[in-house]
Amino acid sequence: MLAGMSVGTRNGTIGFFSSLGFLGFVAWFNDKVNTFKAERGLNKRKGPAKVNKDLPSMLRNIFTSACGMREVWTTAALSLSLLLRTLGSVWVAKHWYIHHHNVH
Repeated sequence: MLAGMSVGTRNGTIGFFSSLGFLGFVAWFNDKVNTFKAERGLNKRKGPAKVNKDLPSMLRNIFTSACGMREVWTTAALSLSLLLRTLGSVWVAKHWYIHHHNVH
C-alpha cells in the first residue's frame, strides 16, 4: 500500500493513522478510568456536568481559570518567536536566491 507513495505522503499517512490509533487508545483508556472510578465511588462531580453551548465563552472560562499572566506572556513570547522565525526564513530564502542567482 505504501510502496508507490512519495516519502512525504508515506510519512503523512503513517502519522495520520498513528494519531488515530493514539486517539483510539486515549478513548479506550478514558472509558477504563471512568469505569474504575465509578466502581469505587471516586467520581468527584456531583450531578450532571454543566454544558456550555457557547464555545467562545467556554474557552474564555477555561483559559481565565487555568492561565495566569505567566502563561499569557509565555504564549505571546512563543508566538512572537514563531513569527520572527518564519519571517526570517522567508527573508533568508528570498535573499539567498537573489544572491546565488544574480537576480537584481
